Amino acid sequence: MYGSFYKVVFIISAIIVGGVWAFDSFIDDSVFATRYDKQGGVINDSLAKEIHDAINQYRSLNGAKGLAYDIRLASVAQQHSDNMADQNIVAHVLNNQNHAERFRANGYHCNNSGGENLLQYSGHLTVQEIVQTWIDSPDHKKTMVAKFWKNSGVGVSKNSEFVFITQNFC
Repeated sequence: MYGSFYKVVFIISAIIVGGVWAFDSFIDDSVFATRYDKQGGVINDSLAKEIHDAINQYRSLNGAKGLAYDIRLASVAQQHSDNMADQNIVAHVLNNQNHAERFRANGYHCNNSGGENLLQYSGHLTVQEIVQTWIDSPDHKKTMVAKFWKNSGVGVSKNSEFVFITQNFC
């Protein structure tokens, strides 16, 4: 689908409040295993790590420290991306839960509400185009470069029409 028209939909970033607290946890690339979507297509979990790395590169260019990739935040992000794909909707609130409530429901604690960037698209976007979409949105950019985040996790899912990406920050 290279060169095809693609539609990008993004939602305003989550509320950013105060300082943060979370366990620092680093993981290696081996945790990214091959998964399959509901149509039997391969979901490349390394894309989540590539997005995380590209965000860290952008953060470093803007005076912010790199974020640790947190497998627990990634799990929450993956669940939300899967949920959006199942419902074919991009939204910060699904099943009456926002990102902070999803964090708590999964045993993850932030001293603030945490943050979340979402993206939905069809067609093909490179990692650079995904990150650029968030950079081009002032609220998403603000969330990406906030200096009080310590950790992030990314989840990528797709259905027959769209790719859904969630990045959580804490």
